[in-house]
Amino acid sequence: MSQRGKNRNNLANTPILVTRLHDRHGGSVEITDFAPRFRQYGRMFCPMMLVRRIKRIAGNPRVRVRLRPANHYGRLSRGHHCGSNHIGNVEPISCCG
Repeated sequence: MSQRGKNRNNLANTPILVTRLHDRHGGSVEITDFAPRFRQYGRMFCPMMLVRRIKRIAGNPRVRVRLRPANHYGRLSRGHHCGSNHIGNVEPISCCG
């Protein structure tokens, strides 16, 4: 999406980031980023994941998603696998010291 404008803010009293991108053809999307956490077995469970939800707001925007996760501050690239509605990361086989 070749962007023309953007607004970014946190939802009130939450660690949820909402970004709205607008293109020059009138298309716009809303991107919501958060790290889920919930009560499970009597305590707070914080899985090691980030969730990014992309929602079309107006027009027919074209969106390209590029994923380049890395380990050890960028020294090792990670593999990935695609599920029906998610992209998961795979740990590398070797580790540099």
